[in-house]
Amino acid sequence: MSPEARKDRIIETLNRNVFKGSELRPMIIAVEDLHWIDKSSEERFKYLLDSISGVRVFLIFTYRPEFVHTWGGRSYHGQVNLNRLSNQESLTMVSHLLGTEDIDRDLEELILEKTEGVPFFIEEFTRSLKDMKIIEREDGKYSLAKGIESLTIPSTIQDVIMAKVDSLPDGAKEVLQTGSVIEREFSYEIIKRLMAFPEQELLSYLSILKDSELLYERGIFPQSVYVFKHALTREVAYNTLLLKARKQIHEKIVIAVEDLYPKSHGDYYELFAYHSLQGEDWQRAYRYNREAGLKTFSLSAYEEAQKYFEAALKALHNLPRTRKWIEKEIDLSLNLRAALFPQARHEEWVKRMRDAELLAKQIDDDARLSNVLNYLSNFHWIRGECLKAIEVGQKGLDIARRAGDFSCQVATIFHLGFYFHTIGDFPKQIELHQELRKMVTGEAVFQRHGMASVPSATGRSCLVLGMAEMGDFKLIERIGQEAVEIAEQGRNAFTIVGVYSFLGMAYLRIGKVRLALQLLEKSHQTCFNSGVRSLFSYTAGSLGYAYLLLNEPSRALTILEEGVREENLEAAAFWISHPLTVLADAYRANGKKELAIETATRALDVASSRQERTLEAWAMLVMAEVNADVGWLEQAMHWYRRGLNQAAELSMLPLTAHCHMGLGQLYLKTGHSEGAGSEIEAAIDLYRSMGMSYWLPQAESTFTKIK
Repeated sequence: MSPEARKDRIIETLNRNVFKGSELRPMIIAVEDLHWIDKSSEERFKYLLDSISGVRVFLIFTYRPEFVHTWGGRSYHGQVNLNRLSNQESLTMVSHLLGTEDIDRDLEELILEKTEGVPFFIEEFTRSLKDMKIIEREDGKYSLAKGIESLTIPSTIQDVIMAKVDSLPDGAKEVLQTGSVIEREFSYEIIKRLMAFPEQELLSYLSILKDSELLYERGIFPQSVYVFKHALTREVAYNTLLLKARKQIHEKIVIAVEDLYPKSHGDYYELFAYHSLQGEDWQRAYRYNREAGLKTFSLSAYEEAQKYFEAALKALHNLPRTRKWIEKEIDLSLNLRAALFPQARHEEWVKRMRDAELLAKQIDDDARLSNVLNYLSNFHWIRGECLKAIEVGQKGLDIARRAGDFSCQVATIFHLGFYFHTIGDFPKQIELHQELRKMVTGEAVFQRHGMASVPSATGRSCLVLGMAEMGDFKLIERIGQEAVEIAEQGRNAFTIVGVYSFLGMAYLRIGKVRLALQLLEKSHQTCFNSGVRSLFSYTAGSLGYAYLLLNEPSRALTILEEGVREENLEAAAFWISHPLTVLADAYRANGKKELAIETATRALDVASSRQERTLEAWAMLVMAEVNADVGWLEQAMHWYRRGLNQAAELSMLPLTAHCHMGLGQLYLKTGHSEGAGSEIEAAIDLYRSMGMSYWLPQAESTFTKIK
């Protein structure tokens, strides 16, 4: 089972356990300190929240004001702001802590002034005053002690905790400091390996820390786990260590955990990555941050993967510069590119690629150079420079073939196929993607070959789309099913979004709208949930088109307007004119004629400037239909003819059929029944020959009326 599949299975099982438990009795789940949550864990809670409205589960989250959650719009979500305590509430808490309401006014004012209504500070400050004998009880009343003028009263929560730490025996303080370097919580097994104390002495120090309420103990000895009472406690203890001492402890932690769990290092890559980097153990930091990056990338956690790869690069730059060092930097740059691409951070990764190109040339490494050229060609495509992308990609493929680099050949052939599809050279695209389908077999089918997606899956789905544009529908279901099976087994979010989107569009071309809708709704949802920003606009365009074909224009409009928001178009990796073209059609269907003309014009301009000839031809059809609806019949005729000519040039038979149908209806409007009959008959012949039964009844009905 792949890591992504395992992760999904775990999430599904946890959710099922929660829902099943709630059937037996109401369930309360509390999650503290959400402001420290990692992105992947936050996404897991989003999945749970999506399904929780109908079950007896009460979720409680605590977090600081600066944390911004993503579920505030739900009707079953409420927020309670915990403000500072009032003076009266603060004094009530102090009375509870001191066990009496009889407190001197000067002492009350001191506590109120210093703690400012923060409950944790009230608790720690009050106990600190007792421990330091700054207050005393006489006749049942607490007041400030006499002769305390020479004592320093803590003025911040950090000062309070620091005073508490300083009062500890040296051994207990050392255990607390060492524990603070590990994590918010740490096991007895790890602290035992890190400390040089005999077992009984170590246990006595841990007991002191528990009695002072700096640590809590969880579990049964010797499987005990020790938890810092508050994150600030750990922070203060950590800051008392000199930098050199911290580094040494970070290094020791990695070695201790390696020794403790020799057969399961993969479970601790993230921990190893952090501590080796903090300990400046650069060899381990490079290795473990790269491993952690690959691990999180395989789980579609692209932002986390990016951070690990960047940390690995930082570690690498602190190692001696050799040829092996340069090879590793190029490879890490390629890893980083794969993590940045789904996030649509194209300018960042292309800078890495340009640096990597210079390094590959410097060491005369053809295999790595060809890989870098492949991705540089990809950037030209994203920029709308398809012909330049083909030129650079072909150069990279020639070098890859000379170098015998299989994965680079796979990635470059995959990309070249997309470039040829964009400019409308479908025979060349199909040739390349069929070659890819034949050359990648066995276990290699499920590998990414250095890419953000699994090319054998995404390549098949684009192959199907190219066939569909030409009206060759014979094999699309078989090849499409292959793509879906590979994508779903690989469980890579970027792959799943691409496969469902391209395959869904292919089904829309033939008119299998319900089948397409299932795929496109999944694609759009997965895209949104997993943060695959570079494909969001395309998925919105395709889903919007499906709703238009189902005669749901208002629903289509909502999705499409979101898809073409400026930030989403800027993030789009390719085929930007697609959602604009469909949006123009949605405006037309919703009666917004001015917006339809404006958006269709924009779609045509974008398609032309970006060399997207395939999509430009479809935009011509929409522009013709918009003009026909407005009543500008000459302009409509012009655009139908242009669309028909470009469709014929590119062998786009479904589009050719639609253009004939549109021309026929236009002739009917102008009273030219003979021309209308000829055009509609041509459309009917094409619809029948390709099995496009979705549009055939309307065409036949119109033709019958003409006769």
